[in-house]
Amino acid sequence: MHSWAKEYNKKRWDKSYMEPEFREGDQVLVSSLNFNNIKAPKRIRDSFLGPFTIIELIGKNAVEVKLPEEFSRKHPVFPVSLFKLYFQTEEDKFPSRKKNPTPPNMMEVEDSSGPVKQIIKARKIKLNGKNAVEVKLTKEFSRKHPVFPVSLVKPYFQTEEDKFPSRKKNTTPPGIVEVEDSPGPVKKIIKARKIRLNGKDQRQYLVIFKNQTADKDKWLAEDAIPDGNFHLRRFRASRRTEQSHQ
Repeated sequence: MHSWAKEYNKKRWDKSYMEPEFREGDQVLVSSLNFNNIKAPKRIRDSFLGPFTIIELIGKNAVEVKLPEEFSRKHPVFPVSLFKLYFQTEEDKFPSRKKNPTPPNMMEVEDSSGPVKQIIKARKIKLNGKNAVEVKLTKEFSRKHPVFPVSLVKPYFQTEEDKFPSRKKNTTPPGIVEVEDSPGPVKKIIKARKIRLNGKDQRQYLVIFKNQTADKDKWLAEDAIPDGNFHLRRFRASRRTEQSHQ
């Protein structure tokens, strides 16, 4: 290379180059661009990681830092262009003063039976250009990425039945009698009908009970009839016999 070209390149370098502002022992943040073992997608991960402590300045262009165990396989030397100084915030100095991290209109649901257990962070996250939140998932969903758009998250409000399970109301649909309410052993089934309950067709059977008057007869669903299989077989057989004689 000609001497004039070397001189030209040197001047360009000297003009643009700045001495690093870092010293051994400084706390710095490192750009996350070269960290490939971070679980979060690049579009929502933090731009910088740390803080890390500078162990040694390698010449004028590189810095060695002390990395935690989770990055133990990562080479600890980086170009100075990937660093910036770390300045401790009030929240870092006084963790007990941190405000409630729950975003507005969001409620922590520690006892939720669904996949979302509770919201754990309130930092601003963008997912495909939309606001998002990070949640703590239960073990069964541990492989699921914990960041969701806010449009898919809603607050959980505990009901009286959740608080007091023993107070749950009778869930038996109208017209259906539980087996426990049976007035006695079944004598026979005499009729069948089809009704619509809760938007679904429901077949019921008129059951006569032994040693009971007609006012004790009940319309029951198949699974609510004591010894239902036996009495239904007899009922269907009698209907077939009646139809064959018509």
